[in-house]
Amino acid sequence: MVIYIDATFDKYTKVAFVGYCNVSMTVKGVKKIKASDINKAELSALCFAVRSIGSDHLFLTDSTNVVEISMSNNVKHVRRHLNLADTLVSAAKESYLSNKN
Repeated sequence: MVIYIDATFDKYTKVAFVGYCNVSMTVKGVKKIKASDINKAELSALCFAVRSIGSDHLFLTDSTNVVEISMSNNVKHVRRHLNLADTLVSAAKESYLSNKN
């Protein structure tokens, strides 16, 4: 199964949202974390997905850093505008911010 992974990150609060999804959004997950930078948040998205659904999938990320660090054949790069998980984590961030006010 193809799984998209992504993260959002606020450099001031260090709050990040990490998530994953498949193309039909029938498999998905998102959570809020604290991270020191965007690269750690993106890597956390991969770890979250693997812990949640296992490692026997093709993971697509817009983070070249995650692709390089993972050194795995099942983690590949996808252009940001094609990363479906971007919508998922962005929506979670917006929901969090609107409920915060």
